[in-house]
Amino acid sequence: MVTPIAPTGPSAPMSLRVNVVYNGASVYWAAPISNGGAAISGYYVEYSRDNGTSWTRGSLLAASARSTALTGLLGGTPHLFRVLAVNAVGVGTPSTGYPATPLAITGPSAPTALSGFISGTSAYVSWGTPLASGGAAITGYQVWRSVDNGANWTQAASTTNLQRSARIDGLQAGVSNSFRRFWCVFKCDHVDSGGCGSSHSANCSDCNIELHDSECFMVGCTHNIHRNH
Repeated sequence: MVTPIAPTGPSAPMSLRVNVVYNGASVYWAAPISNGGAAISGYYVEYSRDNGTSWTRGSLLAASARSTALTGLLGGTPHLFRVLAVNAVGVGTPSTGYPATPLAITGPSAPTALSGFISGTSAYVSWGTPLASGGAAITGYQVWRSVDNGANWTQAASTTNLQRSARIDGLQAGVSNSFRRFWCVFKCDHVDSGGCGSSHSANCSDCNIELHDSECFMVGCTHNIHRNH
């Protein structure tokens, strides 16, 4: 007398791999060694943010699927990822959890290609796009002004993401002859959906703009421009 072996759920999917992106991840896997005696009908991909205590399951994927992209994850938070195969019996053994941390969206890097000039009591400044957006589309720029060598800042202008120049009017004209030189600075912060980027002085070069009875400026960093009187 022969007793047929009843089918079971599939074994665990193999060769799990995860590539992280900003607030997301791509998960890759290979088919299980055993289908449990019944054809595999699909796969589930799950993730956990509490080291495996609880799992969030996505929609059932096709039996031919070997990868999927997950969005809406919490960037900067450690995750575990696993894959489960499904057949007519049910959900099989999960793969071992794969640890990975999606990238967190940050502020962009500093704007590039800084330039500008003075005309009367107005400053005309322009800049290039940052080298890195921080993981989200840049939505605009802010130009900030300091007249005390960077000790205090006030916003002087703001632009859209497509406008990379600004005119700042009403600058203080002239200085007392008792001063050898004066200092003032502009910086440009860049704003995206992840927050406002930080201006910094990295990779800033001397401008050496000669000014006439007006203030000096710069975009994208806190580099001083001065004129001797």
